[in-house]
Amino acid sequence: MDRNALIAVVCVAGALALGAVAGGVPLNHDLWTRSSVPPPPPPFAGFGPDCQIAPVSAEHLFVAATVNQGDTVTNVQLGDETSETTLVRIVVASGSKPITVLLQSSQAVIWNFEGAVERVARAMIVPGSRNRAAVAGLPAAHVDILKLARCPVQTVPFEQLIQFRRDEILRTLFGRAPDKAAKGYSPNFITLPDLQYGGAPAGGPERTAETLGEKNLLSYFKGGFRMVDPKSLVSRAEVLTPETYPNAAGLIQLERAGAIRPPRRDEIDSFAEGLSKPFRSKLSPNYRLGVSFSYVILRDVMLPAGLNGAHLKNFLVLPGVPAPRGSVGHGCLAFMDGFKAEDRSCYGDAWESIERLKKLPDANTAQCRLLVPSANAGIEAVTIYEPKKAKHSFRSTRVASPVEIKVTRPGPVWLVLNTYEPAIWRVMAGEGTQIEGVILTGYYVSKVEGISQDTPVTQIAYENRTTRPPVDPACAPLYDYLGTSFRGGPGAMVLDRQISALTGRSIDRIHGDYALDSVEIQ
Repeated sequence: MDRNALIAVVCVAGALALGAVAGGVPLNHDLWTRSSVPPPPPPFAGFGPDCQIAPVSAEHLFVAATVNQGDTVTNVQLGDETSETTLVRIVVASGSKPITVLLQSSQAVIWNFEGAVERVARAMIVPGSRNRAAVAGLPAAHVDILKLARCPVQTVPFEQLIQFRRDEILRTLFGRAPDKAAKGYSPNFITLPDLQYGGAPAGGPERTAETLGEKNLLSYFKGGFRMVDPKSLVSRAEVLTPETYPNAAGLIQLERAGAIRPPRRDEIDSFAEGLSKPFRSKLSPNYRLGVSFSYVILRDVMLPAGLNGAHLKNFLVLPGVPAPRGSVGHGCLAFMDGFKAEDRSCYGDAWESIERLKKLPDANTAQCRLLVPSANAGIEAVTIYEPKKAKHSFRSTRVASPVEIKVTRPGPVWLVLNTYEPAIWRVMAGEGTQIEGVILTGYYVSKVEGISQDTPVTQIAYENRTTRPPVDPACAPLYDYLGTSFRGGPGAMVLDRQISALTGRSIDRIHGDYALDSVEIQ
């Protein structure tokens, strides 16, 4: 059957029918009712059919298969320079009956036909998004990359729970249901016509991975890497050949070329020292950002595409080396020159505190003063994420849990009590200690016990933000909950900036951990 013979499509038939009406004699409007007026042609009918489908011969075996992607990375990219394209082998068994096969993928896939390919009379391809599919091993005349943009459906549901729906759609589109259909996630090969899915071999010396890139490749792409001739592909998408292979294959390529290598311990330590130094203060003099790197970059490179999610990698550019081209994806890109880091992922949990620190008003802003400690009062801060006995779940109602604070520092003391989860701060003041005031900061409202009723208590919580009295707009950021500070570094500096602006005094010391049930301030 001529593969170019198309089933008449509703939108085209409608356009032709209405064209006949439009080309006829003027009508007597009195003879027509609103409901009997023919509909207008589809808005894009003038450009030709957008649902190109053809029947499957009754003389052929008709099989249909779907995958998410293949298990083998290739050197080409189909229409998208930011991600990889994988390959699935279609192994055709010998036989006399012609085969029509329907192949569908979610991601960009190259369907590589091998074996008795002369049996394949027609390969119909339902591509992933933006026509990202290609065929190798078959003549172009035997390949249909289907155009289903305005067909009744754009993909075929292969889920077993709705098999009747799948067959109904295939029957509507191609005139018959398949003789066999199957679904898999990321196979190495699919056999025709019996649709057996198979994976790459699990063992053998050729599969021994030594470097990080090799381990990543075999971890996520069991079939490894394969070179494909771009000229051999039948595709509607643009076939790109990147300078650096995508994903882990590109890391192997760069490492073997001497452009990247794993970092040395002294390189990581040197960078961490330089990056951490601006965030050290008397409150956390030994603070160190927890940075790590997968590779150092030794010369000009183009980074591989697809380093996102589980594939992310962190790169440190050594002194005098230009910034790499391409995208680092979800990873970290840092520079030994100037101890710079350009990506949020380089700073981990410290990022939000660093950004807050940049935006906070100066601590010496007199108009923001709220409290006036006595001249000889100490300012002591306790900071946690949650009380050790806290019990909660996502969207659960929060119940405050106790944290005991024993204060034996002599003289007047102001307490700054900082937590994300609500706490009941139970203060026990030693002989010779006077609790002069308490500042509570947190996401949720907390409370304090064990102090005299005339002790001033200031509550700054995200939960009560709508009930607080208005303040000078310049001071407003200082009256918000600004995160916890138990990790020190920029978080401690943020809390100190806030308290300094509100009291005119810096915090003397910070006592903190992720979770505490008691703390002693001496």
